[in-house]
Amino acid sequence: MCLSKNMHHFRKMIFHFWHTNTQGQGIKL
Repeated sequence: MCLSKNMHHFRKMIFHFWHTNTQGQGIKL
Protein backbone atom coordinates (compact mmCIF):
# COMPACT_ATOMS: atom_id res chain seq x y z
CA MET A 1 0.00 0.00 0.00
CA CYS A 2 1.17 3.50 -0.76
CA LEU A 3 1.20 5.54 2.43
CA SER A 4 2.33 8.84 0.88
CA LYS A 5 -0.56 8.81 -1.59
CA ASN A 6 -3.03 8.22 1.23
CA MET A 7 -1.48 11.04 3.26
CA HIS A 8 -1.71 13.40 0.29
CA HIS A 9 -5.40 12.60 -0.12
CA PHE A 10 -5.95 13.17 3.60
CA ARG A 11 -4.22 16.55 3.51
CA LYS A 12 -6.22 17.56 0.46
CA MET A 13 -9.44 16.65 2.25
CA ILE A 14 -8.41 18.65 5.33
CA PHE A 15 -7.46 21.68 3.25
CA HIS A 16 -10.75 21.57 1.35
CA PHE A 17 -12.72 21.38 4.60
CA TRP A 18 -10.74 24.24 6.12
CA HIS A 19 -11.17 26.35 2.97
CA THR A 20 -14.94 25.91 2.87
CA ASN A 21 -15.14 26.50 6.63
CA THR A 22 -13.27 29.81 6.41
CA GLN A 23 -15.34 30.94 3.45
CA GLY A 24 -18.51 30.16 5.39
CA GLN A 25 -17.34 32.43 8.20
CA GLY A 26 -16.39 35.14 5.75
CA ILE A 27 -12.71 35.11 6.70
CA LYS A 28 -10.27 35.91 3.92
CA LEU A 29 -6.69 34.83 4.56
